[in-house]
This record gives sequence, C-alpha cells and structure tokens, in this order.
Amino acid sequence: MKLGLPWALVVLAGLATGVGWRLLQRETPRPPSLAWHFVYVMPYDNDLDRCAGPITQALRRGARHPSVAVSVLYDGVAQDGLRELSFRGREERSRRIDTEDGADAAQVASFLDRVTRDRPARRYVLVFLDHGGAMDQLGYDERPARADGGSAPRWLSARGVGEALRRWRSRRQLAGEAVPLVFLQQCGRASIETLVNFRRTGERLLASQRDLGACNTYYEALLAFASAHPDATGRDLAEVIFEADRNSRSLTLVRTQALEGIVPRVDAFAREVLSGGRTPGPSSVAGIAPCFSFGISQNYDLLQVVRAVATASGGRAPLLAEALERFVQEDLVERHHRRSDDLESAGWCGVSTHLPALAGLLDLYSLQPLYQETRWGELARALSANEGLTIRASPPTRP
Repeated sequence: MKLGLPWALVVLAGLATGVGWRLLQRETPRPPSLAWHFVYVMPYDNDLDRCAGPITQALRRGARHPSVAVSVLYDGVAQDGLRELSFRGREERSRRIDTEDGADAAQVASFLDRVTRDRPARRYVLVFLDHGGAMDQLGYDERPARADGGSAPRWLSARGVGEALRRWRSRRQLAGEAVPLVFLQQCGRASIETLVNFRRTGERLLASQRDLGACNTYYEALLAFASAHPDATGRDLAEVIFEADRNSRSLTLVRTQALEGIVPRVDAFAREVLSGGRTPGPSSVAGIAPCFSFGISQNYDLLQVVRAVATASGGRAPLLAEALERFVQEDLVERHHRRSDDLESAGWCGVSTHLPALAGLLDLYSLQPLYQETRWGELARALSANEGLTIRASPPTRP
C-alpha cells in the first residue's frame, strides 16, 4: 500500500518522537535516591584530635538511617596520611589519601568531588570542624608535610575553601541538588570578613561570634531529624543544632543571599566615614569588649562598632549606620540563638568584624574579598593601633 506524503510525514514524525523520547530517557539523569549527604571536614592534626573518636562514633550511629549518608575527611595526630570515612546504614568505607597536608583547600575540593560522585544526594550539608584562628584561618594543621617539602604548621584558608565550595555548589545546582546549610563549627567564624568568603556556597550559613566549645553533642539528633524530614530547610536543621548542642553558647544563622547586599552597605558606610573631616581612631571603639580573641586578633560585634564609629564621625554616617543595622537585623541574620545563661552576648547582633590590636596585621589579609571590594579594610586600619609593627602568627589555644 502506498502512503501519501502527509501520512508519510506523520509516520516519520512519530518514529522521530519515539526515538527522541528514548534518547531523552537515557540521557536525563534520575534524581538521587539518597535524601541527605552530610559532609564533614575534620582537620584534627592538633589538640582537638581527642574529639575525633566521639564525633565519628556519633556520626556512625546517626548514619544508620537509610536515607542519610555521612562522609568525613579526617586528619589526625597519629595518622599516616589523610583518611576518608563514609557511613551509610551498616556500610562503612575507609580510604587513605596519600598526603599529610590537611590545610590544603585543593584536598577539600577533591574530597567533595569524590564523595558527591560516589554518593549523590538531593541535599547536602557541609560542616567544617576544628579551631578557628585569626581572619582567613579555618583549621589548624600542626604537621602538614606539604608536597613542596614544607612542614611548618599552617591553616586552611577560608578564602580558598570558599572559592572551592562555590565551584562545587554550581555543579550540584546543575544536577538539581541543593546545599541547605554550611556550618562553620569553629570559634569566632561569624565575622563579616569570614562570612563574605562563603557567599553562594549554600542557602544558609551557621557560625558563632564567640568560642564554640567541643566536642559538641548534636550529631545524632541532626541526622535523625534529617532522615525523618527529607525536605527540611537550612533553618530547620539549624534549629535542631540549637536545641541539641550542649557546648555552643551562641550561634548565628545567616541568609547567604543577603551577603551580596551587605558588601555595598558596609562600603558606603566606610566611604562616608573615611571621606568626612572626623575619621575616628582607636579611641572611638575603646569601650567595646571583643566577642572573640585569638592572640592579637580580635573580633568585635559589627553593629556595636558601626554605632560607635557613626557617633564619632557625624555627618551622614548615623543615617548610613541605621540603614546598615536594619539590613543586618532584618535581612542578613535569620536567627541569633543564645543560650539563656549567656548574658555576655545579649547586646550582640550575631555578626562580628575584625579589628586587630595591631593595624599591621591587616596587611596579611589584603586579598580578602571584603577588603578587595570595599574600603572596610581602610576603616579597620584607622580603628586599630600601632601601625607598622611586625606580625607573627601564633598557634591556637585549647578550647
């Protein structure tokens, strides 16, 4: 039987549609069956290695829930090389990584790529454990044994990690996967300088203005909650940590999208103060107590500093300070959780800023994004003392 031209076109279209549909089915990836993947970076080649066992055991127990997996990048005092640990249900994996350098952001990036390739999930939570030090110091490795032959103690860079996380998250977004929460589980990391490093790394950031404590007690409760709530938000997870952790006294939950808006606002305020006729000096903030101290580096509550500087400067600075304060309280900080017995942080906004005792320390951080994109670093220098002294980094103290 001959088919007329219209019927032939219909048949060909149907065949093409069928072939196209089958190709689409083969090429469109299925969503991951795993609801949650909790990824921990644990650079404990220091005195906090005492917490590695209790934390790992708690994570192992929490990962018994079938919809949850846990991966850990662990660097320990007595350990040969880094170790990659993975828990899901009753399955456990351990893999040695042939390097001693736990302060290398490239190792963190490679670890994230491996574990998300091996166990893709619909949602990820990233947690960075260890000491928090001065600005840009995210984890302390006492014996890094670097590939270049160096072995002096060094810190994991917050700037380097933030850049790696943005690249990693963009790939997860293309795959239709989410990162509801990034938790900087270290002392004093809720500074505006550190938080800006972590723009676009997750939907929410959790950090503390002050000493955080260790080894923390929320792990099993968090994993159990996530298993029962596959669509939980970063806010939901943070609330579980607030309630279940007995070590932390103060935690701040930040909307990462608002970090894009805080940068021009602190810049406008700094420019107004620095261009006025009465640029304030160290005496204008002398009455403010630090939230977190690490050697000669101190973090102070951001809004307490802004209010004091605005009062000392006059002009348009008070109006810009009010606008900045509203943005911090209404847009940036989603929740500032304080334990009822923590009276010291009652007047804090949840976010700090770095004002070192010696202004020369700021030279070490000239490449920090906040200082590159604003004049906030210039204002910090004006508020700090003893310009030009030589600075030497110090090791962390026991929490």
